[in-house]
Amino acid sequence: LDALLQAADDARDELVDLTQRLIAIPSVSTGVMPTGNETPAAELLRANLAEDGITDSQLLCRVPERANLVARLPGASGRARLLLLGHTDVVPLGDEALWTKDPFGGEIIDGRLYGRGASDMKGTDACELMAFKLLKRSGLPLKHDIALAIFADEESGGEYGAKWMAEHHPETLRADYSLNEGGGSLTEVDGQLACTVCVGEKGRYEATVEVAGRGSHAAHPWFGDNAFYHLAEGLFAARDYEPERNADLPFFEAVRQLLGGDDFHAPVTADNVDAFAAAVEVRDVGLGDSCRGLSRLTIVPSIVSGGVKSNSVPDSVTLTVDLRSLPHQSEEYLQGELARLFGAEAKIKLHPTAPSTASPTDDGFMRVIRQSVGQALGREVRLLPGLTTGYTDSRCLRPLGVTAYGCTPGHPSTIGMSKGAHAPDEWTAIEDLVARTRFFLAALYHVAVEGALD
Repeated sequence: LDALLQAADDARDELVDLTQRLIAIPSVSTGVMPTGNETPAAELLRANLAEDGITDSQLLCRVPERANLVARLPGASGRARLLLLGHTDVVPLGDEALWTKDPFGGEIIDGRLYGRGASDMKGTDACELMAFKLLKRSGLPLKHDIALAIFADEESGGEYGAKWMAEHHPETLRADYSLNEGGGSLTEVDGQLACTVCVGEKGRYEATVEVAGRGSHAAHPWFGDNAFYHLAEGLFAARDYEPERNADLPFFEAVRQLLGGDDFHAPVTADNVDAFAAAVEVRDVGLGDSCRGLSRLTIVPSIVSGGVKSNSVPDSVTLTVDLRSLPHQSEEYLQGELARLFGAEAKIKLHPTAPSTASPTDDGFMRVIRQSVGQALGREVRLLPGLTTGYTDSRCLRPLGVTAYGCTPGHPSTIGMSKGAHAPDEWTAIEDLVARTRFFLAALYHVAVEGALD
């Protein structure tokens, strides 16, 4: 293992080059076809694997321009024990005037590599590939298969990526365990290093709320009933919404034990979770944010459209709402909360993008992750198991029986720094890439070489 970790250090330049080449491919997904064009990125990764003799790979696609890559290193058992997941699509650039670096240039400044996808998640794709290649180069005999799946279309729901693959090619994704994005944030408290591991994710729903009024000529507004005013009442209600609190996740107790001290002596409950989150935020902004997000439903109005002409009183208006739900909250519950805000007369349609899913807490896998993070970083580490407030492709693998966790740790030197995922001037530190490659290598070694989960 020491030799493998040293190989990751020595492969720094190769790792950076692969990340830069991936970033140079503008695989931007808008969510509306035609979009994405991830196939060149998948082809690059497949060719890169082949350079090291890893030829057990396929490109599978719903449409030719949106390929998904799956690859495998065979072991004696013929059974895939660990699957690494990634995605090659990236979100749009937004206002390009806000970028001070070339979004597809892979520019390196002061140890930071800039570009769309550097953080989410082409940098991690390169780390996973490099871990595969370095394990192959080592010549170590594998007790079990290890697998790799790099999807298209993660940012828009997976209809051309993980979701499609799980429905049409499930055999390529079946493994006992998997590692993906969605966790791995580091925090340090009183010299103790801790790392989040996301065993599941909140649900993500998109709702449309149509509010009706009565049209009239704008010169005689008293003959109409302006739908915008009815919507305004709902918007103010949404602004002031106080969702039910919940502190049942093990994450809260893990954070409390990490922080200790007078502010954290009492068990976390639904009644005190807001005060707990505020106290945590003083110590660590990211952890405090997670305590808020994992203790409640969020309802966020995001798009509004309505009216037919500037001189007419609008007779209807439609609002798009983003909802992020906890695992125990049903669609009926979400419908009821929206009706409470926008009125029983509103026409509400709920569209699930990613229902909440979670894998069981597997003590053996947790031990492997804890050991691997510690070895990658050269320090003892504690794990903080919880959910991610976003969604990942892992949700598509859990129904196949895969124990899917999110953990992609970086380097402690970048703790607390925002990498600008989905924002202008997105970046990752080169030290993050090396540390993450070391982590994946250690995990692959323990599972496939040692058989730590047997």
